[in-house]
Amino acid sequence: MKIRALFLFLVAISLYGCATPYKPYGTLGGYQDKQLAVDRFSIRYVVNGNATKLSLQTYWLYRAAELTVANGFDGFEITSPVVIHAHASNYTLLTSQDAGLPYVLDLYTKYVSMGGGFAPDMAGEIVLLKVPVKDNPPTIFDAHRLLSDLQPLVQGVKCQGDNVCPHDPRYLVSQNSATK
Repeated sequence: MKIRALFLFLVAISLYGCATPYKPYGTLGGYQDKQLAVDRFSIRYVVNGNATKLSLQTYWLYRAAELTVANGFDGFEITSPVVIHAHASNYTLLTSQDAGLPYVLDLYTKYVSMGGGFAPDMAGEIVLLKVPVKDNPPTIFDAHRLLSDLQPLVQGVKCQGDNVCPHDPRYLVSQNSATK
């Protein structure tokens, strides 16, 4: 009994310094989604206090693209404000660590400092689109292109406590405006 308790304690300590990985919702957070219509989903991604805003945003977008392709669609449009909820102690980590990068979702984000002990999360709604998809970030994304861009970040090597590594978020810029 003491060995089991010690083992669980050591596991908890080892996980304490790590950010939430990309996964379905569970003990350390993860994604939750709800189908609102054949072509509409609500997506929420919950992280622990060690996750950066970049990880949270990347995982949310990756889940949106995954859902889109899994349901036989080609793209999606963000149709609601994307809201990040963060406790005051997490607010700095989620907003300042990655400052200066062109986060497209900042255009839709309302930062809410919540009292009490809950984990930071990002939530919003998407509508799924069929081809032709006019890829126009920050609101409309080609899901296949986004999955291709984000897969190495989500499933590859991590940085700073198991967070998504800093990178150039070109997937947040319209290909049309990038070539002008």
